[in-house]
Amino acid sequence: MPFEISIYPARHRVHILQERALYVAIAVASSLVITTAISLAIHGSVRTDYLLTAFLCSLIVSVPMTALFQRLNRELHDALERERTLVIREEKQKTLRQTMHKVQHHVNNLANCLQMVELEYTSKSWLSVETLNSLQAEIHKTGQEMQALGRLDDPFDASPFTVHPGQK
Repeated sequence: MPFEISIYPARHRVHILQERALYVAIAVASSLVITTAISLAIHGSVRTDYLLTAFLCSLIVSVPMTALFQRLNRELHDALERERTLVIREEKQKTLRQTMHKVQHHVNNLANCLQMVELEYTSKSWLSVETLNSLQAEIHKTGQEMQALGRLDDPFDASPFTVHPGQK
């Protein structure tokens, strides 16, 4: 039986005791069956002393073995939980890196556009309508992209983080 975690501590202890009792009962019963078969095969009858010895030996062995199996099961469960936590942390870090890459890309595009505005203004002392339209479009596009990243529902979906080659 797998180890289960319960939010009710009292039920949890009862479950562990029931599980331990079941393991012990299975070990004792199987030991008695095997001893009976051996006794019948060797002596032609069931010997009580064999059964008593088998019962005591299986009881002595099965109780600590059951506790050991349960402890190992808990340790395995804890290790799996730690592994799951690490995977979630790595996915969060990956999402953060992707978000930062996307933000850097768009801010860089906007900075390039601003440099174009600065160059035109310093060389001509005025700005053309095309340059202003380009700046306005880049500001609008950057704002939309930042809002889209803010509305991100599924951090495991990589498509919102994709920087398309056609973009500046």
